[in-house]
Amino acid sequence: MRVFSSLPQAGDESNSVRRIALIALGLLNSPEAETLILSRKYGSVEEKEAAMVALGLLETITPKTEAGLQKTLHRGAIGPATMAAWALRYRSDPGNIAFLKKVLAKKDNCWLASEAILSLGGAKNARGVALLGNILLATDAVKSLPAWGKLEKTRKKLLVILANLRAEKINYETAHKEYLKKYKNWNKDNPNAPGPAKRRELLGTVEIIIGREQIYEGRLRASAGIALGRIPDAHLSAARALREVLTRKNDDFNDLPKGMAIMSLGELGDVKSVPILVKILKNLRVGKWKREKKSPLRGYAALALGLYSRPETTPQGTRDRPQYEKVCRLLAERMADSEEIIEVRTAAAMALGLSGRTENLKLLRQASRTIGRSRKNEEILVGYTLLARGMLGDKNIIPIAKKFLKTANDRRTVSGILSRRAAVLGLGVLGDQEAIPILNKAWHLNHYVNREVALAYSLCEGYNATEPLLKLLNESENPRERAFAARCLGELFTAARPQRLSRLIANSNYTMKNKRMIRYQALGNEFLFVYLIPAFGEEWR
Repeated sequence: MRVFSSLPQAGDESNSVRRIALIALGLLNSPEAETLILSRKYGSVEEKEAAMVALGLLETITPKTEAGLQKTLHRGAIGPATMAAWALRYRSDPGNIAFLKKVLAKKDNCWLASEAILSLGGAKNARGVALLGNILLATDAVKSLPAWGKLEKTRKKLLVILANLRAEKINYETAHKEYLKKYKNWNKDNPNAPGPAKRRELLGTVEIIIGREQIYEGRLRASAGIALGRIPDAHLSAARALREVLTRKNDDFNDLPKGMAIMSLGELGDVKSVPILVKILKNLRVGKWKREKKSPLRGYAALALGLYSRPETTPQGTRDRPQYEKVCRLLAERMADSEEIIEVRTAAAMALGLSGRTENLKLLRQASRTIGRSRKNEEILVGYTLLARGMLGDKNIIPIAKKFLKTANDRRTVSGILSRRAAVLGLGVLGDQEAIPILNKAWHLNHYVNREVALAYSLCEGYNATEPLLKLLNESENPRERAFAARCLGELFTAARPQRLSRLIANSNYTMKNKRMIRYQALGNEFLFVYLIPAFGEEWR
């Protein structure tokens, strides 16, 4: 295949181009892809990690390759180990599931533990529900997990240093040395490797950061919340734990697992959770509720209600879930309220699209008429409304998107970029050939936006872009352009939908940020984790 022959070789001067090319190999998923990935010589750790990601994108790998990934996870440095853990998560054979369970039972690294927790959901084994429920609810049983125990031990050590400093049992110099020592022991297992806090020389003080460990505990709980939503055979017991965590008192640490629990309840279609989700989403205008009104949980609730409203597939055919019409009307009401915060309006619009119900086009169109009545910048709502309508097959968005995506209107603000990315994808999911001329022009928007053109081309089957892409890959002197072309070709010739690139983010815990994975996760295009959640603004961040 010409695309294979065009992929950069080991002597290429740009590592970024080679990494993207490896991902393209994983996406193409041809019989020779595994051999090609393993046969290349890699000059850096980053390239080896890209190769592991590419192997994770393949639908099948040989037992020998799987064993090699397990060895890297068990014995390798923390960075490559986390990449190998991700690559193994989609291998559902009993031997690999047993291996990942041992990782959770023996490894004290919270990044590896997160992947092991998620793998329990990926195995779709009802026997894992009790353990996952305990992790989500942070019961006493969880304290026996090595990763949890290490976080608690680290926090206690730092609290002792802080207490001794306040009691003047030690001076600042000693406190700083002890802090660095304890932090270094903790930091060695962090793939992101942030630097320790610096001593404030002029003030004679030292910053001792307390609470980081609780944040990571919350992220492990969030992983359990995600995993519980992936075990439909144990729906009742899983949903019970997911609902229970939503009754816990709100704080900065509980919001992490609650958000993922909300999404899992929507995915499971749990009817008992509907009143809870409606209460979270409800209109809050009283002054004392200002914090709750800005809570990102309201956006999650809107999205979950959209997922709940989808027709349910059963062995006897499709059926409607109870109260779905009432839920859809509530979503339209939140979208149409010009006094509502823009993040919730955007989430409500997307929820109507996620419902998969064409009858919701009427609600979307009616609610769209309220755009422009607020003094706030509603540009992001425009883009995501186009995406939602595209998801429901509304061809009337084509002339609107054409005007919205004009090069003269290009904006590099956060809202400008996100709204245009959403609009481009809206044309893509519409899958209409009439959208291709608009996408051709959208290619000339800023690079944050034109990366979505690659996916939109493939969704519209715009194969006439192949020749210019090959020319760009072979002849461009700009490494970024060549990387972009490689990615476009991988997108364009991906046969299966949803494509495997969504593995990078679908059913992942994006709160367990791993900087080594972010460059690859940024390539993924999954509604919930790339297009929707970032639209929740600074409050979510």
